[in-house]
Amino acid sequence: MTQTIDIDGKRLSVIIEPPTQIGRGYALSLHGGGLSTKEAASYLSDCFTDRGFGWVTFDFSGWGESSGSRDACSLSSRLDDALGVIRHYALKIDVLVGTSMGGPIALKLLEHIDTPNLILFCPAAYAVSAWQQPFGNGFTENIRRENSFLETDAGIISAGYPGNVLYFIGDRDEVIPPAIDRLYNASFRQASSFRRVQIDNCPHPIHRWAASTPEVRHTIRAELSRFIDTTVPHVAPSRP
Repeated sequence: MTQTIDIDGKRLSVIIEPPTQIGRGYALSLHGGGLSTKEAASYLSDCFTDRGFGWVTFDFSGWGESSGSRDACSLSSRLDDALGVIRHYALKIDVLVGTSMGGPIALKLLEHIDTPNLILFCPAAYAVSAWQQPFGNGFTENIRRENSFLETDAGIISAGYPGNVLYFIGDRDEVIPPAIDRLYNASFRQASSFRRVQIDNCPHPIHRWAASTPEVRHTIRAELSRFIDTTVPHVAPSRP
């Protein structure tokens, strides 16, 4: 179901499917930048809904069907959007999914909410100084500085996360430097579980690649289903 909600003067377009099993919460998916929208990871939604979880995703302000000027938005405003959606629906987040730019947004959410499971698709990493800069005024210049990603706090946040982590990366990702991949691969030291899945011949737009490559789509869905079935606590079905 697609809804439009008002958050702090913004109109956000949200897809939300409620849980169908007592005790289950939501999987919240955060899309990336560029051409990405809330529909990007929709091919994964039934991996959750078929197991009784809810599914929620939305267009960040300035993207897709949400209002706002893209140039005026920032990483910080994206975090505010995500927190606004969570608070609007009073969501219990069982699984947090972040893709590309949505990856560091997901990590920052961990400073505000508790969630036991984290799934990252080709996550980016940005200098702390880039978070407040509008996308149309300073952000691009900041992240294009050589090795600016080394000024990120993503490693610190990752190192303190105690939940379960599933991490996807394409071996032909032209956007995420190998050093960022190494950062994430090494940082989740306190995680209850960590699994890195490398997708062969896969470029950065991993969900678009999966949409056009059936074997990749199958691999991602199989890994995701395995993660859910082995790490997310099972809840006994309610009696009629």
